[in-house]
Amino acid sequence: VLPTAIAIYAARALGATEGLLVSYATSGEISGDMDAVVGYAGIIIS
Repeated sequence: VLPTAIAIYAARALGATEGLLVSYATSGEISGDMDAVVGYAGIIIS
């Protein structure tokens, strides 16, 4: 969590004003096991 927070803080300090979700998936989509799922997101901060 901390590296993500630092990246967002730095992006804002450099003038970023928005984030765009470009991809989202879960581990359950690959394994088929929806009991314990981890989510992954690809976001462009600009």
